[in-house]
Amino acid sequence: EPSSKFLDILVAPKNIARCERVLKSQNLSVQVLNKNVGLSVRRQRSIQQSSPYVTVGSFSYTAYHRLTVMYDHLDAAAARHSDKAETFNLTNMSTYEGRKIQAIRITSNVTSPASRERPLVWIDGGIHAREWVSPATVMYLIDSLLGEQEQGRSDDVTPLLEKFQFVVAPCINSDGYEYTHQMDRLWRKTRKPSGCKNKKYNWFGGCFFRTCYGADSNRNWATH
Repeated sequence: EPSSKFLDILVAPKNIARCERVLKSQNLSVQVLNKNVGLSVRRQRSIQQSSPYVTVGSFSYTAYHRLTVMYDHLDAAAARHSDKAETFNLTNMSTYEGRKIQAIRITSNVTSPASRERPLVWIDGGIHAREWVSPATVMYLIDSLLGEQEQGRSDDVTPLLEKFQFVVAPCINSDGYEYTHQMDRLWRKTRKPSGCKNKKYNWFGGCFFRTCYGADSNRNWATH
């Protein structure tokens, strides 16, 4: 049984009437939520571009931030809580476009060998590039574990940090996330070339039509 009674569909303006007819023919109710998604995206980008400069290490939850702002905040937070937090690059290499995937490890006495023997809790966000609320939510969780948010819950958090080590990566798909800020707001995948459209190659080994980019990250694991 479906967990929700609602389904959001993005439809080109020229197809709205046809889409409504098809859905209503199946006894489904239809409501247009946004008549111009492209205009909404352009307005959002305009607001972001006019937002005041964010100083290094500062952070807020009133706007969606770029990757460097999140990473700077992680480093600053780890420096403020050096007894229970440390940051590191999740891989020994950079992403396809040369970015790092930064993570933070949070636990009591983080530098002690004993802290690495604790059960590990893994948390990540930002797998789908366009879902900006995901990295923001994970950043809020990080700040809550460090006591910078949800200060009234410190009595609940402290025993968790003494029992577990939390490894948190707020933005797994860093290339895709930046691409949604710079180019295509609705981009979902990673940015590494993945082949040619329709698998059509030209005589020189390139793509006859165009190059396809990216993989859907959460469908790209070796195990399920």
